[in-house]
Amino acid sequence: MDIILSPDGTWKDVAHCCVQEVEDLLTKEGSRMVTIRD
Repeated sequence: MDIILSPDGTWKDVAHCCVQEVEDLLTKEGSRMVTIRD
């Protein structure tokens, strides 16, 4: 399961968002976002 953690402690389950949304988040947040593979 891929989880994206944002700096404010919120998270998104990548499986439940579209790729474009995830890419937008990563682009906007840059290195402050972390992807965890479980």
